[in-house]
Formats: sequence, C-alpha cells, structure tokens
Amino acid sequence: MPDPNEQGNPPAAQESVDRWREFLTLRMEQMHSYHDHKENMAHAALLLNLGLVGAMLSADKAFPTWIGDKCVCSRMAGMLAILAIWFLIHIYMRWQLRKRRIAANYNNAFLKVLRAWAGNPPREITVFGGPASAVTDSWVGLKSRT
Repeated sequence: MPDPNEQGNPPAAQESVDRWREFLTLRMEQMHSYHDHKENMAHAALLLNLGLVGAMLSADKAFPTWIGDKCVCSRMAGMLAILAIWFLIHIYMRWQLRKRRIAANYNNAFLKVLRAWAGNPPREITVFGGPASAVTDSWVGLKSRT
C-alpha cells in the first residue's frame, strides 16, 4: 500500500479510509449472503408450488370424501382454496425474487465503489461527501435502478 502522505491524506484520514473500505467489504459480503438466502427461499417456494400441483394431479379424487357430492358450493370452495394457496405461494416467490434483485443491486454498488477505490485510492473528501465522490455516484445509480 502506498504511503498515505503520497496520496495527500494524513495518517488519521488514511485510517478512516481503511475503515470505510473494510465496512464496504463487509457489507458486500453480507448482501451477497442475503442475496443467496433470498434465492434459496424462492427455490423453496417453487418446490412447494410444484408439490401442490403434483399432489393435485396424482390424487385419485379431486376432493376428500367428507365434502360430499351433493353440495356444489363445497367443491367450488375447495377449488377456490387451492387456487388461493397457489396464488399466495406465487406472491411469496415474487417477493423473494424482488428482494434478491435489490440485494444484487446493493452488492453491485458496493463492488463499483471498491473497484473505483482500487485504482484510485480515495481521499478524505471522497469518503465524507462532495458532489463528485465515487460513493455518491454509485448510490445515485443504485437509487435510479430500484
């Protein structure tokens, strides 16, 4: 690592930059694991959905015998219940995938900042604000995509 004074940063500012870099690296790792978790939960919802469809297709009778053949309302209520369960699973899966996409966007923003800092180490002014800072530019790009 180059001497902090060559970059124009006093040692205290360099420590601050190093802490920010470490913070961004840890947040990127956390978002990556959150992204993987959301993807796993979406896969679990897909398996649950496929299990529901498979159970419906492999059942001998569409409805249990205690419902009875006389009441058409009971059969309709059963079909509506199955449809509602399928719909809730579908909504849950979409929610998980949406959260996964947001986590991927955050991870991408952290990676862009770290990549920019790898080629051109930041100064204290870059870390703590300013209109042309790498942090501000990355977060604005992230906000506009969500």
